[in-house]
Amino acid sequence: LGWKAVVDGQLLTVEEGREGDHRFVHGASTHHLSRDGSLLLVDAPDRVPGAWRVVLDSVLFSVALLAGREALHAGAVATPDGAMAIAGGAGGGKSTLLSELVGRGLAMFTDDILALEPRERTAPLAFPGPPLMTLPATRATDLGDTVSEVGEERWVAVAANADPLPLGSMVVLNRGGGGEASLRRISRPFGELMTSLLSFPESAPRQRRRFELAASIAAEVPIWELRADFGVPAEKLADLVQSRLGVE
Repeated sequence: LGWKAVVDGQLLTVEEGREGDHRFVHGASTHHLSRDGSLLLVDAPDRVPGAWRVVLDSVLFSVALLAGREALHAGAVATPDGAMAIAGGAGGGKSTLLSELVGRGLAMFTDDILALEPRERTAPLAFPGPPLMTLPATRATDLGDTVSEVGEERWVAVAANADPLPLGSMVVLNRGGGGEASLRRISRPFGELMTSLLSFPESAPRQRRRFELAASIAAEVPIWELRADFGVPAEKLADLVQSRLGVE
């Protein structure tokens, strides 16, 4: 057994075979990754509603982890200084903020998971995700064509940056606590980084790589905390990010 997670209301199970291959089981769909990671066999995604979302999101970022890359649980947009990651807890509004920035003309880089490749003495290289976003129905209309509906959300195809970029900055969205919206540089961001880096599959060597990557990001990448009450609209948060960080 590799790991388990609930995706779109159903259990996703990742299993490692005796020969080093991997199987992904999600509801009625089963997918298979070859031992060398070069071939992914996909089980009839057109037959199972929602299967393509799981393949293009959870299965593919799992393949990236198995290939030795690391990943932040964060969306990102492309900026002149590199990819700007937007991290935060579930339900905190990071996808809404991401969609607001994309709606203002910034290229979407990834919706929910940012794959990273560590590099010595410099910021890690970030890789774009699929050009798709999961958004509340009220925010999905102007950004692109709806691919499918997922409850009260829409899976939308959007224009996106297609090339890898260095990780240029990271914004940690922290909702709650009242008061005006504020953006401040985090002087000791190691805890936030370890929380945002995906921890599976778990192994001692990989835990060490995560620790080393977090230390590298903390040293090379400016990390900001965006604090705001839940009542502050995404438009105001985007204004603050663009004015303070010079993101156009």
